[in-house]
Amino acid sequence: MPVPLDGVERVVCLKLLGVIFESNFRCNAHVDSLLSQCSQRLYLIKLLLSQGMNIDHLDQVTHALIISRLRYALPVWSGFLTVDLSNRIEGLLKRLKRGGYLKE
Repeated sequence: MPVPLDGVERVVCLKLLGVIFESNFRCNAHVDSLLSQCSQRLYLIKLLLSQGMNIDHLDQVTHALIISRLRYALPVWSGFLTVDLSNRIEGLLKRLKRGGYLKE
């Protein structure tokens, strides 16, 4: 074991460059925060659809606001995903496809 450093505070989680790291090497807090942000952005996209936005433009907005957020630093935290967290992210992606917000 390394020698403890005086004056260094131990924390349970830390947000660094937009990614929340936890002391137990889980990413529950990061995925919770990520899905909360994406849900808020999905509400905005629903409003744009109700205002009559073209599906091509809606697809671009969805990629810019949600998909880019999901992909940010993905190689860093995706290795710590549990099956439950993966299913929650997949659920969001399915909602996007079912709602017609993505052209795929």
